[in-house]
Amino acid sequence: MKGKLRQQYAELRNGISDKLKKDSVIAASFLNSDFYKGADEILCYYPIKSEIGTLEIISKAIEDGKKLLLPVCHENKGVMQFYRIKDFTELKSGKYGIQEPDTEKCKALDCFTNAVCIVPAYAYDLRGFRLGYGGGYYDRFLADFKFTTIGLCYDELVADVLPKDKFDIKVDYIITDMRVIKTTEED
Repeated sequence: MKGKLRQQYAELRNGISDKLKKDSVIAASFLNSDFYKGADEILCYYPIKSEIGTLEIISKAIEDGKKLLLPVCHENKGVMQFYRIKDFTELKSGKYGIQEPDTEKCKALDCFTNAVCIVPAYAYDLRGFRLGYGGGYYDRFLADFKFTTIGLCYDELVADVLPKDKFDIKVDYIITDMRVIKTTEED
């Protein structure tokens, strides 16, 4: 069921109109938020394909002296680690051509004092559950840490309810091009 939904939401996301404008609105909303202003560490993702652009967020966090961290997925272990980058030259092309921290140049962090984690997805529901990419990396990572989690999503891709599995971890807030949603408590 999730596989079919991923395909449907990927097509919807690929067809988003005014994508760059909406990406900029979402980034500005995050950067002007108390979540961002109060955080010391920003865990983010480097955008691929039709994902919501995060380059403004990455650049601003580095410029503001925040600890900016991007993920590296270690497929042989099934785990994801976040590495701090200080500029874009510390990135390299990883699996599927995704830009990721060069682990020879960057330091992995596994202790977070005041972090916000931006979690990618095709779609979110109002409870905060997401339709992710199916690898389970973020759910495994988030199960081990407690900090504020935020989903970035186009407003038209926010569903009332999406299917969830027992290991799925919800986000605390969703920032869209139209609103900030505090997710509901109930499953």
